[in-house]
Amino acid sequence: FEKGLFKDVNPIDKTISVRGARFKVIGVLKEKGSTFGSRQDLRLIIPIQVARSLFTAPNIDYEIKVAIGNKDMLSSSVDEAELTMRRVRRLNPVQEDNFGIERSDELLRQMLEELEFLGISAWVIGIITIFGSSIALMNIMLVSVTERTREIGVRKSLGATKMTIAMQFLTETLIISLLGGVIGIILGLLVGGVGVSLIFGISFPMPWEAILSALATILIVTLASGLAPSIKAAGLDPVEALRYE
Repeated sequence: FEKGLFKDVNPIDKTISVRGARFKVIGVLKEKGSTFGSRQDLRLIIPIQVARSLFTAPNIDYEIKVAIGNKDMLSSSVDEAELTMRRVRRLNPVQEDNFGIERSDELLRQMLEELEFLGISAWVIGIITIFGSSIALMNIMLVSVTERTREIGVRKSLGATKMTIAMQFLTETLIISLLGGVIGIILGLLVGGVGVSLIFGISFPMPWEAILSALATILIVTLASGLAPSIKAAGLDPVEALRYE
């Protein structure tokens, strides 16, 4: 029974109407809130025979929830429930079950499998994204080397070594990567962490492992994307670079 039907009034001993049948309220269930948009408080407990007379649509599904005190007895309880339901449905030994039994551990296992699939999908999408980002960053730095060819020639003519030029462009690549990574981490924490926790009212643990993994990925992407432009810039002939317009 939903408590919100009676605003600031004790619903006990009050009367409600369901499909023309009047019921006296004798208790209120504890509030459970909503899960994935489905409200768990829209429950009404009435005798099953009365419910069958009120809801006469064909092929109505009935669900019986059973809890056991000892988890070690779960398998035997499921077997006993299956035998009981077969007797209730009057099924002979060669007939298949016309009912289903769901175990809580099977539901948990199914959820873990779905989470594992989502994790694999996230890794695949992440790898594709990183690959594309690496190519884009490399192209940006190659264009930068081309546009700054004369600058590279001037620096080399003033005594800059190949290592100095290479480290300059590698550092620039690292700064660009770190800025993008830091902004992405901050947005992820604000939207995925604070936003979701406020909407669903749940606590948000800080994903330090994911943050460290993201920073390590940034370093790998920087080395992969900045190495080729840095080598190209360091290998330029200073005389030819000074002639470049």
